[in-house]
Amino acid sequence: AYNANPASVTAALDALATLPVDGRRIAVLGAMRELGEHSDEAHAAVGRHAAALGIDVLLGVGAEGRKITEAAGGVATVGTVPDADAALTALRDVLGPGDAVLVKASRAVGLERVAAALVEEAGR
Repeated sequence: AYNANPASVTAALDALATLPVDGRRIAVLGAMRELGEHSDEAHAAVGRHAAALGIDVLLGVGAEGRKITEAAGGVATVGTVPDADAALTALRDVLGPGDAVLVKASRAVGLERVAAALVEEAGR
């Protein structure tokens, strides 16, 4: 959940898609900052890539996350939330046994709090 860019998010999605899991593959994606005039298309390309990989659940965070989810036609479960706190709440509602979760965005989005909370809760 730190220093996201199109290449790192694509690579992370590729890794998620190849993980052996008993449950679903869930991606929680937010803004990739400092992309300038390429921002909208870069976020949309990530959404299309997630769909092409067959990611099961896609949760976009913030305005840029919405651009990702809007482009992700074919993903069975798609949602968008305004911020990291809402992302954690939404994840708690959908997580099941054996699910794998990818959390990726630029640091300003604050998704590291989501990842930390998920790890803590899994350890209980």
